[in-house]
Amino acid sequence: MMYNPQIGIFHSFLNIDINWLYNSHWALPAIMLMTVWKDFGYAVILFLSALHSLPEDALEAASVDGASSWKRFRHIIWPLLRPMTIFVVITSLISYAQAYVQILIMTQGGPGKSTFLISYIIFDEAFQQYDFGYASAIAFVLLVITAALTAMSFGLNSRSSGGQR
Repeated sequence: MMYNPQIGIFHSFLNIDINWLYNSHWALPAIMLMTVWKDFGYAVILFLSALHSLPEDALEAASVDGASSWKRFRHIIWPLLRPMTIFVVITSLISYAQAYVQILIMTQGGPGKSTFLISYIIFDEAFQQYDFGYASAIAFVLLVITAALTAMSFGLNSRSSGGQR
């Protein structure tokens, strides 16, 4: 309903007549916006838990030493949140690469093939075209990409923590 070109909330706020999900230029950005919004709460909860687990003695010591709020954030809070940031970014990228349900519900790959992402291509090749071999090959490529992102996450996290776990 939010993307409805007559009564949707985006039509009301932006005051433009765009048929978001039936325009090949706007369909993918509309799905991307919805997917980011869907995952936003998860990221907020993870960052809030990381913020609550920060060592208060380091923040108090910086305050006593006269560090401004910006310096405390830049030199203490942000480096301590770096592992969580890397985790959220990598898991979000993996989730976005595997976005299937959003495309199926909102556009079914259309208009044309403008919203065919790798996960939807796998579905289309396997269950619409009945080419299970090709779909399996694409799924294997998705597995390799996901494994590479996961390995990169572990590498960045171990480097940011100084090799300690």
